[in-house]
Amino acid sequence: EGTMTWLTRAVSSSIGRKMLMGITGLLLWFYLLVHLAGNLAFFAGRDAFNGYAEFLESLPIVTPIEVGLLLVFLAHILLGIVLTVANRSARSGRYAVRGSKADNTLTARTMIWSGAVIFLFLLLHVNQFRFGDPTILDHGTKDYYSLEADVFGNVLYSVWYIFAVTVLGFHVGHGFQSAFRSFGVNHDKYTPAIEWISRATAVVFALAFAALPLFVLFGGVE
Repeated sequence: EGTMTWLTRAVSSSIGRKMLMGITGLLLWFYLLVHLAGNLAFFAGRDAFNGYAEFLESLPIVTPIEVGLLLVFLAHILLGIVLTVANRSARSGRYAVRGSKADNTLTARTMIWSGAVIFLFLLLHVNQFRFGDPTILDHGTKDYYSLEADVFGNVLYSVWYIFAVTVLGFHVGHGFQSAFRSFGVNHDKYTPAIEWISRATAVVFALAFAALPLFVLFGGVE
């Protein structure tokens, strides 16, 4: 009852919604970091990547985590839509206040649209890799390495993927610093570090995820 009361109060207030948006965003940021680290096994070759995928499938906690991620992602989307509508209503009002410098960048102004691109990207990505149909190797391991190589072997899809992960990188990067602003973190000592991490996040996520299809297209697969 206490948790539900807290959630109800948070969702019913503008500050609460922003804080929940920040919390869900940071959870997704952390997941992407872990997911990226796992994807790096692809560069180590077929056995390493298939072994990593098999290890994940063997963990009984994977399904609950996936359900939790889905709920967090849906909450993030709904909060994003609600906050965008509220912000636009406020800007159209007579006494609308100009946002901060960070809120007036191209990335900040297009967060709702980059979010739509990411949503479409994730639908395609999950369908191909989570619900894909990998072949079974002689020793019984699912060959996710070949599945990934086949998908990224499609030039058009790889171009779309590179575009989408670039959008993802900058969306998540801006969201990182926005989350801390929502928590009221605004200090001369910490804010520059947070802004640096947000910019680094944008570049690292974009480049690291884009490296996968580029590696396949330029003949790096076994």
